Amino acid sequence: MTDEEIIRRIAGRVRQRLAAPGPALPASDEHPSRRQFNIGEAVDAVREIVDFLEAQRCTIEKDKPCDHCGMCRSLGF
Repeated sequence: MTDEEIIRRIAGRVRQRLAAPGPALPASDEHPSRRQFNIGEAVDAVREIVDFLEAQRCTIEKDKPCDHCGMCRSLGF
């Protein structure tokens, strides 16, 4: 088989693929990237995380919140 025959076969396959109908695409409103998020849920989740982090007290300086510096682990507390 020569190079020209290979090129013709490939070109024929490409033409067939281009002529065939593609898969049906969903309407733009149905695409997951178009869905709107409920901001209230995100705010509640962030508030819970912040409350949790602020509730932890430092084991070295008891009157301060934990800032996750790792000193207690390095000192063996």
